[in-house]
Parts: sequence; C-alpha cells; structure tokens
Amino acid sequence: VDTHAGLVWSIIRSFRLTTADAQDVAQGVWLAVVQHLGQLRDHERFAAWLATTTRRECLSLLQRSRRLAR
Repeated sequence: VDTHAGLVWSIIRSFRLTTADAQDVAQGVWLAVVQHLGQLRDHERFAAWLATTTRRECLSLLQRSRRLAR
C-alpha cells in the first residue's frame, strides 16, 4: 500500500472528486487489490493494473452519481 498509494491518489485527484467520494474510491481500489491479489501472475504489471482499476472505480462512481442525479 505504501509503495503505490501515491499512484492511486494522483489518479483519484485527477477526477476532482469530493473528499468523501475520493475516500470511497480509494477504499474500493484497495478492496479490489485484496480480492484479486492471488490472481496476479505478473507482478511487474501490478502498477498498471492498479492504475486501470483506480480509473475504473472513479468512472464507476461518476456513472452512479449521474444516474442518481436524474
């Protein structure tokens, strides 16, 4: 977590989420790490997987927010 937290937070910040939403996304990302860590075969690609997962979590949150706003 310490090694990659900066990457996760920099991606989350780029989406300009509220503090609460940013924290929710970060929690979801680290939960996904725990759930899928055993499936990771190429440890050198972990940072790329983590970045993609973080972006997807952000986009998912934004989509849910838009649906609720309708």
